[in-house]
Amino acid sequence: MPRSPDDDVEGIRPSKRPRLGKAEASSVTKFISMEKGDPVQVAIEQHRIGQDVEYNRIKEVFTTLSTEEDSSADASGHVHALIRNISLLDRSCSGLVHAVIGYEWLGRDKAFVALFVRFLGTLVSAQGIYVGAVLGMLVESFSGRWRLFHDSIRHY
Repeated sequence: MPRSPDDDVEGIRPSKRPRLGKAEASSVTKFISMEKGDPVQVAIEQHRIGQDVEYNRIKEVFTTLSTEEDSSADASGHVHALIRNISLLDRSCSGLVHAVIGYEWLGRDKAFVALFVRFLGTLVSAQGIYVGAVLGMLVESFSGRWRLFHDSIRHY
């Protein structure tokens, strides 16, 4: 049979290739992502089967209070990864999500604050179960700052 330019290496025309279903495509995507080594996705998947070492390490990034540049850079990388994997942050990941929500993000550099706000918006859009926790954190954060500001004016 003569080969046409549309044939691929195996001799199968692109229109004749088998198509993947939605579930198959999802598992292929998950496999590729895990092969590439997305540490947050791997940690969440391992957490779901009871292996919490990496999951707890990520939680620790957000529970360790530090204002050093290194911790902000580390937290920033993890926040980017969490945004990429926002659909995985269901109820089983509430410990991690609450650790991130409780992170001291106000007072950091503008780029980190913008990233963190993006994370919060993406989180409440994708996972409605966290709306109350995010709103509570925002009220607490800004009311505490307001009290400090108000007290400093009164003492001036």
